[in-house]
Parts: sequence; C-alpha cells; structure tokens
Amino acid sequence: MKNVKKALSRLFAPRAWAANSQTAGVHGNGAVSLEASAAITRGQIVGFDSGKIKPATGDILPIGVADDNAAAGEEIAVLLFGSTPGTLSVLSAGTIAAGSEVYSEASGKVSATVPAASASKYCIGIAVGAAASGDEVEIAHCVARKITTPAS
Repeated sequence: MKNVKKALSRLFAPRAWAANSQTAGVHGNGAVSLEASAAITRGQIVGFDSGKIKPATGDILPIGVADDNAAAGEEIAVLLFGSTPGTLSVLSAGTIAAGSEVYSEASGKVSATVPAASASKYCIGIAVGAAASGDEVEIAHCVARKITTPAS
C-alpha cells in the first residue's frame, strides 16, 4: 500500500506537463492560436495566407473570426466557424437586417449583399441581430460555403 500511495502522489504532484503546440491537435473549444501575416482587428473574419492568417476578403476562404487585435507576426486567437459554441460577433461592412445571410467582404468584414453576377463570396452564417456599417453584428455561424451568382 505504501508503494501505491507513493506512486499516486508522484503521478498527481503539481508540475508542468508536456503537451503539443497550441496549433497542433484537437481544439475542443473551437478556438485556435495562429500567427498573423497582417494587422488584424477583433471581429474581423480571417483566412489563411501562406500558412498564417490575415483579414479575409471576398475571395479568401474565411476560417473564423479574430478574438483580439494583432499586428503582423503576433499570435492571435481565432474562433473557428462551425466549431466554436454559440454565436459570434463580426464587423459589418454595411447595414444588415436580422435574419439575413452574411457574406465575406473586403477587409475582413461582412455584409448581407449577395455576390454580383459571375462573382463569388463566402456565406458564413445568419445575422441574429441588426447592425449598421462598421458595427459588430451577432451571427449564428457555419462553416464558410462559397456562393457564386450565375451570369445574367
């Protein structure tokens, strides 16, 4: 019994545990830390740029929303679309009504404007509330899906 107690006390003694890097493995809370390749503002949608992240434009696949501000080269928490529990707040590029689908726009913002003829954007969810241009809008998010409007 003495040896069992000793083994258990060593096993549960306070110490630093080795683990995988933050960017490797499973992220059960839907957030991951990634390095920014450009300046990022909290609430911008972000996508990959040569293995790092930057504000997503209409043609860059958005993976999530920035949870903080970061300069190029800094690590930043990204709340992943389709994985993070609950709703997310993102920056609006225009007026958005509650219940509207939201699409990726320039500078990592979103709008309710569908793509123009022969153009594509990524739909990232549905607005839960209304927002004016430049405000944050709460969205029920999903994994980004590319939407292309056929030519007229």
